[in-house]
Amino acid sequence: MLLSQRGGRGGFNPANMPKIGVLQGMVVDSASTNPIPYASISIINMRSNEIVTGGITDETGTFNIKEIPMGMYNVIVEFIGYEKINIGPIKLFPGDGGGVEQDLGKIAMELSAVQMKEVDVYGEIPTMIYTVDKRIFDAKKDMTLVGGTGSDALKKIPSVDVDIDGNVTLRGDGNVTILLDGRPMRGDRRSMVEDLPADMIDRIEVITNPSAKYDPDGMAGIINIILKRGRFEGMNGSATVTAGEYSRYNLSGMFNYRRDKFNFFTNGSYRLWNSSGGGNRLFQYIYPTVTNETRQRTEGQREPISNNIKLGTDYYYDKNTMFTVAMTYKTYDKQNEERVFYYNPEYLFESEEFDKGTDLDFEFGYYKDFAQKDRKLVFEASSTINEDEGYEHAFSNLASSNFYADDHVHSEGDPFHKEENNNIIIKTDYTHPFGQSSKFEAGFKSTMKQFKTDQYYLHSIYDSDYKEDVHALYTTLLYNFTDQFGVQLGARAEQALTSAILGNSQQSDEDTTNIFLYMMDNAINQSPFNNDYFKIYPSVNMLYNLNPTQRVQFGFSKRVNRPRRRTLTPFPQSTNNTSFIRTGNPYLKPEYSDVVDLNFSSNSRKLTLNTGVYYSHLTDNISWWDRDYLVFQDTTYEVMNSDNAGQSERNGIEFFINYRPMPLIMFMMSLNTWNSRTYDSGESDLNGNSKGYFAWGSSMITIPMIGRLDISGRYRGPMEITTGKINPSLTLNLSFQRKFIDNKLTMTIKVRDLLDNSKFSIETEEQLIDQISLESYTRIMEADRRRDKRSVSLSLSYSFGKMQQKRRSTGDREGFGGGGMDMSY
Repeated sequence: MLLSQRGGRGGFNPANMPKIGVLQGMVVDSASTNPIPYASISIINMRSNEIVTGGITDETGTFNIKEIPMGMYNVIVEFIGYEKINIGPIKLFPGDGGGVEQDLGKIAMELSAVQMKEVDVYGEIPTMIYTVDKRIFDAKKDMTLVGGTGSDALKKIPSVDVDIDGNVTLRGDGNVTILLDGRPMRGDRRSMVEDLPADMIDRIEVITNPSAKYDPDGMAGIINIILKRGRFEGMNGSATVTAGEYSRYNLSGMFNYRRDKFNFFTNGSYRLWNSSGGGNRLFQYIYPTVTNETRQRTEGQREPISNNIKLGTDYYYDKNTMFTVAMTYKTYDKQNEERVFYYNPEYLFESEEFDKGTDLDFEFGYYKDFAQKDRKLVFEASSTINEDEGYEHAFSNLASSNFYADDHVHSEGDPFHKEENNNIIIKTDYTHPFGQSSKFEAGFKSTMKQFKTDQYYLHSIYDSDYKEDVHALYTTLLYNFTDQFGVQLGARAEQALTSAILGNSQQSDEDTTNIFLYMMDNAINQSPFNNDYFKIYPSVNMLYNLNPTQRVQFGFSKRVNRPRRRTLTPFPQSTNNTSFIRTGNPYLKPEYSDVVDLNFSSNSRKLTLNTGVYYSHLTDNISWWDRDYLVFQDTTYEVMNSDNAGQSERNGIEFFINYRPMPLIMFMMSLNTWNSRTYDSGESDLNGNSKGYFAWGSSMITIPMIGRLDISGRYRGPMEITTGKINPSLTLNLSFQRKFIDNKLTMTIKVRDLLDNSKFSIETEEQLIDQISLESYTRIMEADRRRDKRSVSLSLSYSFGKMQQKRRSTGDREGFGGGGMDMSY
């Protein structure tokens, strides 16, 4: 994508002068000496007083602006909340003064406030930063996340939403790829995000229209969660401890030691975060001659415990070559209890679910920068091993109920499984610039997954062995036609190989009246299942810089949403409740999407504005809630699975504004609207329309000599769906933060769900047919649910060391240059 920008020209035209000048330097905070990323650099010709070119600093605060015509210039450095800096005159002439290539060194910026000492504690870098290719949420700068979770962090990002069950959507679309340090999350994404302490997150990148360099998975785009990783000189570290109501505790920390050629780093966390909730459901079945009604009330508690530790080292062979080796070990132990009270007739259903497992991850990286600027070679490999097991106990006091009460061995989300999962990723990337205006990039990636599951049911063992290998080659080409307009073209070719084999390795006396055994045996008889496919994914990205602070960006890409293992496995996902049976569909195909978006962004000293429109067209659309009916032993069972549902269209508008009238006050607000239509499906229940919107806002006020106050809220507007509507909801959070001991100790008090009213509420109405009597009837449902309640927590964070980054060309390989238009990520 396109990152930096060039200015327009008028009056005296410096284009007639040779473009051989280079200016570089580093922008830092005058008090803390911390680098300031994304500061604006403007190069102004002293004769014409016009901006000739410019750029922005990278994540280490450095900039490198090239192709500057010879002449005399002033350099203007600006960033929100800081005093503007004017450096000059600077003479860029061969053999005159500093010559045509000059290093301005460290440029220290001061906050624009009278109480400078107090303000610089809290008035640092804004948490949300927009570049042309992606939006970056700086989680470590957001005080409201201290002691929180990964879900809390995602909720702070414009156009990203997380519902009460932890389901993540981007622009209202749940088909989003979530990465952890650039690699796909294993297993249940909801649990992985919820179990991740926010204190471990450095930043989150959101890319809505990625180039061919990235995996095409995820219709809505990519969310990349990047964890903290120390690379500071000397010995540095930090630790955070959080305690809250309802036995909630969190402990996390990081440490690194860097000297000469070696950097040793580690981070870890322990988390116990209990929660409780409940809800109500009312069903009405309206037949031509009679109306039946049933009600349910649910209560539940969750007690998840997770631990993880990461150890690694960086070895700097020379200033342009670095090796990285790291290992991560994680354990988790979860206990969920649920009680469902049924009325008419009255009975009770109780269940206890226990789940525990381990993750072991190894990673290796090789990073090489060549003498030619922007020429790079990257090789990375990783291996993840996961083992998971558990069991569930269910009980009902109604003998004739639709529940089978028994103990089972299970896995996360699959309450009777024992699993062994392996994931290997190998990838390499090579970047080669050609002159000052073009860049070529190519690479390959192989992802090999294997999931082995033993499903225990009624003393029988049902086996499932699923494999998915994806091998890809990609290339991109960037060309800057002018200083203001650039284009990047890309293509990615992928070959996917998938197979699923089902079996029964230990069979007991079969119960011919059991619906679950009947469905499992049918699935085994149809095994094995194979689905291999080849696809090419093109991408186009264009950037036009209106001026150094305003730009327009266009993007197009083809995306894919591959069916996940759980949506493919035909075994029932739960064997307790015959009134709700959920299975996978082994014949499910991937869905493909063509995505187009157009964005405008404007950045000034006090105001950041971003707005855009987007459109996507999907084929072989996957419907996750396809209802079928199965008649077995003169009884009709409702079975939910997934199916390909023709085509669909989605469009929307997004808007973000960050306004800082003074260093003591900052306001942020975002709005996202979306509309969706599904059509051309052979089954009428898979067609339909939906639309909705949600908004997020935050007000941060710094009180000199006291601390900083943050009030934030999310509003989910009324949402229309095919079968009814989802009612609006509002959630507010309040945080206060104060620092002590020369800013090394931080205290944060947080109130979650300030109004104690966060909930999910839905109303539906469907026309159905009774499979026995063949009568038409109407089913009406009204339901509401809460996952948690208002809570208060206290967090203490302590940091030590200088926390100063040593400048090495390979040390921060995610940076980007300040000159030209760089589409690399």
